[in-house]
Amino acid sequence: MLKYTDHHIGDAWFYIEENMAHAFYLICPHSTPPHTHWDIGHATSRNLIDWEIQPIALQQGAGGSWDECLATGSVFRMHDKYAMAFTSHLKAETGLAWSHNLYEWTKDPVFPITSVDARFYELNGTGERTFRHWRDPFVLNHDGKWYQFVCASNPLAPLGSRGSVGVAFLNGTQWEIQPPLNLTPFCQEMECPQIYVCRNNYYLVFSTFERFIAPQQHERFGMGKLGSGTFVMMADNLLGPYHIASEPRILPLSLKNQPYGCQLVNFKGRDYCLGTIWESDTSYMSNPYPVEYSASGIHISSTL
Repeated sequence: MLKYTDHHIGDAWFYIEENMAHAFYLICPHSTPPHTHWDIGHATSRNLIDWEIQPIALQQGAGGSWDECLATGSVFRMHDKYAMAFTSHLKAETGLAWSHNLYEWTKDPVFPITSVDARFYELNGTGERTFRHWRDPFVLNHDGKWYQFVCASNPLAPLGSRGSVGVAFLNGTQWEIQPPLNLTPFCQEMECPQIYVCRNNYYLVFSTFERFIAPQQHERFGMGKLGSGTFVMMADNLLGPYHIASEPRILPLSLKNQPYGCQLVNFKGRDYCLGTIWESDTSYMSNPYPVEYSASGIHISSTL
């Protein structure tokens, strides 16, 4: 597993190339309070278990700057280069960085590339955490069109379940903000949203805490059955409507040391789930859990 003795680790995201896995993740020294001074770390692996730590991929900006603290993102190929979408954590806006080799990154001088649009989204959340929700950009090319999906808040959803997925698409050189994904209201926050396609089914993967889940969803699935963790919604097309899977959790509640902010990767022909494990005095990235896609959701297929 990927673990430091002197640093906190936050949410991680991945890029796979030629049987090499690249993990990018939030990192800050133990002496620094998490969520206030994140940089983006980098490590590589050939088996998703043993990781070689690389130099910091992206550093936060100076105090008072737009990117004073960074947060979760995604890595993809665009214009024959590698691109990383990331969050300005304190501003709740998204930015972009570029690389030719996945090791050396340069922030795009144009920032932010997207931010909250009051036509479609709450400027500040109305749930337990009332700060601005526009973070964790997941960039996807679908049918030749670039989309960005982010953790956002939908003012038209019922109170207590306004957590949603913000949408933008790339029109030329500008990202245009669109209404949120069409989905069943489920919780106050849908963190680290990602969309995967398997056998013509669309799987929306996101993380949330048990206390943020709407009471009617607890009633539907049974009190104590959902817990905190990573969940799945499903749809027949990219923009929905998405409905919560009949078996909504990816990892069972019985799993010891439950990871959060999980991401899915296809590595050497097999699908895996990895996330960050938070403990009282440390945090680290989990080992991979083999998973499979099904009509009822995404679930562990076996253990390593």
